[in-house]
Amino acid sequence: MPNRLTVKSAESDGSNTRIFKDTVWKMSIGKRRINMSGKFEITKDKSGEYRFKLIAPNNQVIAVSEGYASKENAMKGITSVKENAAKASIEDKTV
Repeated sequence: MPNRLTVKSAESDGSNTRIFKDTVWKMSIGKRRINMSGKFEITKDKSGEYRFKLIAPNNQVIAVSEGYASKENAMKGITSVKENAAKASIEDKTV
C-alpha cells in the first residue's frame, strides 16, 4: 500500500493562522500499518507572504513551505504536497 495523505476538515483559530485538522498518514512498515493524524497550518508573515507548515501528530514541524503571494497559491502548495509526497522517491545523497 502506498503512503497516503488526506485532509478532512479545516478551521480557523481566529488569528492569521488557518489550521487544517485531521490530516491522516497511512503508512506500511513491514506488515504493520500505522495511522497518524497531523495538520497543515497556513500563516501570513510580516512581509505579507503566505506560508504553510506540515505538523506531525507530536506537534513537531516536519516541513515548511516557501512564501506565496496569495493564500490560494499556498493552498495549491498544500495540494501538491498531498498528491506528490505519497509517491515520492528517496534519494540518498550521503553516500
